[in-house]
Amino acid sequence: MRAIKEYDMDFGVVEIFSHFLVNTPKPMVHIGKKEIEKLFEIAQQHFANKPFGFIAVRKHSISFDPTNYVQTQKRFPNLKSIAVVSTRALTINFFDIEKKLINNAQAKLFNKKEDAFEWTLDVIKR
Repeated sequence: MRAIKEYDMDFGVVEIFSHFLVNTPKPMVHIGKKEIEKLFEIAQQHFANKPFGFIAVRKHSISFDPTNYVQTQKRFPNLKSIAVVSTRALTINFFDIEKKLINNAQAKLFNKKEDAFEWTLDVIKR
């Protein structure tokens, strides 16, 4: 599966697919309000009025405030799924906290990006 568009941002790479976006942060980056706002702008441009999913590929150690999910869900009621791809123990443990803050979308953790793609497409098409 190939991305329709790719953005090389200061905090990582954002790839746009037909039904979801994939964010792969750079090592040791902080995903704060400024970075989330950039992701909002990209999502708005590509998924303004249609259901979509968000996939975070966390290969490296990053800093992320999970309360950002609250604002994301308010601005994007059409966000149907959030997938996190990682094999890092810290990310896997942290995801349990993240899931508790995600109310309007389904959320799941994956080891492989391809599995996250398949699950996300399944959720969006329901």
